[in-house]
Amino acid sequence: MSSDRSLKGLVFDEADFDLPRDCDFEMLTETVRSYCEEVLLQDIFAEDLEVSGIAAEGFGDAVAYFEPERSCYWLCANTGFRELFLQQFSKYEVPEELAASVLATGSTLDVESHLWDRIKTRVDDRDIGGVDSLLSLLPGLRSSGLLGVTEQGQLQMGSDFFTIADLRPNDYGPGRRIFVEATIWWGRDI
Repeated sequence: MSSDRSLKGLVFDEADFDLPRDCDFEMLTETVRSYCEEVLLQDIFAEDLEVSGIAAEGFGDAVAYFEPERSCYWLCANTGFRELFLQQFSKYEVPEELAASVLATGSTLDVESHLWDRIKTRVDDRDIGGVDSLLSLLPGLRSSGLLGVTEQGQLQMGSDFFTIADLRPNDYGPGRRIFVEATIWWGRDI
């Protein structure tokens, strides 16, 4: 028998952890990794959780790999937090200057306007699937300030294999967010 397995991106904030304001990257990653593999594992009732890599705002391209780099889906070589989410925005055809502005300020209004223009075009083209796909991005964008991320607190078994979930209890804004790439074994027989 095997378990239902999924690859998840998890978004946290430094404020969610008891870290000194001047902590270094190694302290941050070890604290977050321990939390994920001990506390979060119990909270989500999973069989196992394995952290592959961690990146954080304010640390440039720094990525802590706990598995071979090639096994990561999001955190490829030289892909720190900012680059990862610039790629996410690009995937949905958001111009880089808009994406960079959202990452720096937390204001999503310009990106929302851009998405609404694309939605209107899809409506005119009667592309209902495209409309649905773009509409589904808005709640996560509004709650997290990041594109391609589910709404806060939504990490579920059976959701898409590749999902980025915002697990911050509060939106503290940009500057101190943390991205964790993890494989979760849910323990359900398949």
